[in-house]
Amino acid sequence: MSIRQLRSRSDQKSQFDSVELDAERDRALSLIDLGGRLTGLHCGLVAASALFAD
Repeated sequence: MSIRQLRSRSDQKSQFDSVELDAERDRALSLIDLGGRLTGLHCGLVAASALFAD
């Protein structure tokens, strides 16, 4: 692929369907929620292990 073709590809704006955007937003929010749950679980396990370590 030539440089000219690559430039024309990068200049084109990609348009997303609102349904696709909603699906991606839902996935992102689910991942954020999962991250929060895992962080809470980790903190709980660290606190519990600190209690047993003493």
